[in-house]
Amino acid sequence: MINRDLFADELTDGWSSGDTATEFFDGGESVSDNGEIEDAALGEAVSRYKARKRALGALVAEELVDLSEVYGIAQKRAEQDERAGQARSSIRKPNYFAWQLRSIMGEFALPNRESDIDLQNRAHEARQLVEDYSEWLEPIRSGEVSIDYARAFLRDTRLLNADQVAKLSPEVLKYAKSHTVTQTKRFMKREVARVGAKNVEAAQKQAREQRSIAIVDEGLGMSTIFAYIPTELAVGIDKQLTLDARAIREANAIEGAKYARDSRRALAEGRQPISEYVADVRTLAQIRADVFIEMLLCVTPESLVTAEAAGARRVNVTVSVTVPVLSLLSGRKDGSEPALVDGLTPIAFDEARQLAAEAPSLQRILTDPITGQVVAVDTYQPSAAQRRFLRARDITCRFAGCMRPATGSDIDHTVPYSEGGSTKIENLAHLCRGHHVQKHQKRWRMHQLGGGEIEWITPLGFKATTKPDPSGPCFRSSSGTEAGTETVLRADSDPLPF
Repeated sequence: MINRDLFADELTDGWSSGDTATEFFDGGESVSDNGEIEDAALGEAVSRYKARKRALGALVAEELVDLSEVYGIAQKRAEQDERAGQARSSIRKPNYFAWQLRSIMGEFALPNRESDIDLQNRAHEARQLVEDYSEWLEPIRSGEVSIDYARAFLRDTRLLNADQVAKLSPEVLKYAKSHTVTQTKRFMKREVARVGAKNVEAAQKQAREQRSIAIVDEGLGMSTIFAYIPTELAVGIDKQLTLDARAIREANAIEGAKYARDSRRALAEGRQPISEYVADVRTLAQIRADVFIEMLLCVTPESLVTAEAAGARRVNVTVSVTVPVLSLLSGRKDGSEPALVDGLTPIAFDEARQLAAEAPSLQRILTDPITGQVVAVDTYQPSAAQRRFLRARDITCRFAGCMRPATGSDIDHTVPYSEGGSTKIENLAHLCRGHHVQKHQKRWRMHQLGGGEIEWITPLGFKATTKPDPSGPCFRSSSGTEAGTETVLRADSDPLPF
């Protein structure tokens, strides 16, 4: 959650409480003094915006009806499967419906390059809105409310029983027609807490058991850390970070003022200042972030200090950094491959070089410029070297559009081991558990095309090819090619024995 008070502090730096907006901003003309032409153009743009919102609402409503219908098809097929007992899974209680819905949504996802998981969720929402809360459909169709309102309604009322939700739905819809999504969410949370107090209390206790941390790559070598923790602790952390950051900034200001006084005194006495002073130009937000990092990496948690097995005060964390060996030797330049954390996230190359040279807690993975493949093994389980290679090659589940990390996925034999499939790189790929089950339970087929490329064929016959993102450099011929073409030099047909 963004700390708006913090940003208010940053915006008002240098603006005293006695300043007025007129005094603070230069220019005597009001920005609202527009000509009639601009006003007319603005009015037309607003009208077009409203019209597009209505048109978009109509399309969204049509999609809801279609997805609801598809959801019903999945239910009918699941009932047929259950009656016929056609499941071949070793799972004790086969979820026929989940398999059918995943497979059907895959037909929508592959040709449109969408996530089948996202489509499954949307189909479930559509079924609820069309069948259970149809009063929302017409306001969505007319653009009176957007789908965001309806999704918030479904999400925030999940703790209530069907009767409670049915009674609350008209009230929420009425409120939504005259308020923003954020205001409507706030209204719903209050009403849900009022109507279903017992369920909300129980859910809060259960939610505390789900506390966790997640990291999301934001690009440019930066990431966002999400902490799902009790609100009272989150507020305490937020306030403590702000207090510490302000204390640091005040200390820096005192140090700067002292240096200025000492410098003036020295110059008045004909002396040079004794020491150099480097001003801390960090914003409050930057200092808060730095304090947060220092607290996590430099401070030993109390639970470790007081534990019976207290030994080392910090846990040694291993991070995989993939560094192209040629770039490591010759330096980073345009066109050369980036350094990656865990095979996914590009980081500054100077940082990667420093980590590769000094950090003892890093597992260094240097990509060979020719190939990183290993020889096949005769056992069902891939070797440790093969697992490392597959993790570096696949990075994620190899179903089209799936972003579940390879580290949390299964290694699947494309041609099953029981049917003569060998345990070699060309017959192995990572599949998350859901898509692994889908491959074996439904009429989905996959073929390895070489070089890590995989062709998927849906039950309806649609084909899609997925290619692994190379983690190392790819050599291309600089001569001997026709104009406008290039030859990719592949070396994966004869892997080196390492």
